[in-house]
Amino acid sequence: MRLLFLIKGLGLGGAEQHVLQVATAMQQRGHAVRVAYLLPHKGELASALYERGIDAVCWGTAQGPWWRTAWRLAWQDMREFRPD
Repeated sequence: MRLLFLIKGLGLGGAEQHVLQVATAMQQRGHAVRVAYLLPHKGELASALYERGIDAVCWGTAQGPWWRTAWRLAWQDMREFRPD
């Protein structure tokens, strides 16, 4: 199964830690996993995901209207990854 987790940011908070743990567990069970986040300045846990072999993609941007860029990147990523 192809799983996509979406979270506002990948800072060091509790929800972010939970996504890291669940994404890791799902990958270990053989699922293809990707984590998408919206705030580029909150990406501390992205490297921890990469170290586990999990894609972490930022759909947001520090410039311009973030929602427009997020929508465009989300559309492209969803078509490419095709999560279940």
